[in-house]
Amino acid sequence: FEAPPSVTAGVRTVVQTAYDAAGGVAFIVTSITNAAGTAITNRFDDNGDGVVERLQAIDLVIHANGSRTETLVNRVGADVATSVVANRTVTVTSADGKVVVIDRDSKGGGWFDQRETRTTHADGSRTDVISDLAQNASVIRSVSTTTTIDGLIRTELINRDGVASWETQVTTTIAETANGARTESVITRNADNTLRSKDVEQISADGRTRTLSQTFDGNNVWDRRELRVITVNAEGSTTSSLEIRNGDNSLQSKESYTQSADALQRTTVHDLDGDGDTDLTEIRSTVVNANGSREVETTQLNADGSTRSLERSTLGADKVSAKTWLDLDQNGVL
Repeated sequence: FEAPPSVTAGVRTVVQTAYDAAGGVAFIVTSITNAAGTAITNRFDDNGDGVVERLQAIDLVIHANGSRTETLVNRVGADVATSVVANRTVTVTSADGKVVVIDRDSKGGGWFDQRETRTTHADGSRTDVISDLAQNASVIRSVSTTTTIDGLIRTELINRDGVASWETQVTTTIAETANGARTESVITRNADNTLRSKDVEQISADGRTRTLSQTFDGNNVWDRRELRVITVNAEGSTTSSLEIRNGDNSLQSKESYTQSADALQRTTVHDLDGDGDTDLTEIRSTVVNANGSREVETTQLNADGSTRSLERSTLGADKVSAKTWLDLDQNGVL
């Protein structure tokens, strides 16, 4: 509930009161804004007992050149003179809004432990630099992220020790074709610009075919590939396959599953070693009863068809009562 604001000599006071299900006061927030609208004080009674636990002050200064400085201070306590600063943020925005510098004192220690600089460039691209700072304002570590105006290219420069320049560069690129297919690549480079790793994923227009190629050692030769294909059948069931291949294109492993149109039946077949044989089959069956209760049975079979595990779980119509049965001796009987 928000009471009608009161205004005295231009100072505006708004009181918001929240109530719990029993009708008791849950919390109260009192906001006081000066006549110029440049200073706001928020007083928080977090449990509705009539005692203020937190204070928040927001002060805005508009400079002669059009730039703006906003200072936000959160305090613990009911009185500014005796309260303790919990955290503090100072935000300076240029007159054109294209450069924003945010200094954060996240612990209330009296010094800024982080600085964030957001810059919008002439071509519409944006750079966001976040630096963790020591008490003497020296940089401990920093990350600079630049994103093109269309969001299709993002470059991260990572400086882990705050010394000199970046050690790692990560460039993410999304390229789309006219038919809606796209290629997403993530390229990681070392400080000397040599290749560290590369991931390239090709996705069909309908999203049902994905190919992921990866190189891990920087030699620009593929070390691993994944191919996932999803097929939606005429009656609504779904068939999906995942192949993982080595750099020489030999099969590392394969997984395929079939799911019914209502998603209540699912069978997954695993070739764990890439030799072309089935090593594990998992059958998951769900029954939803008219009263809303349900039963889920999961069976795992070895390559020879023997039972590896069997589990049955039930959930009552009340969604609270539940039971689980396990086949501990692997004889296929619960």
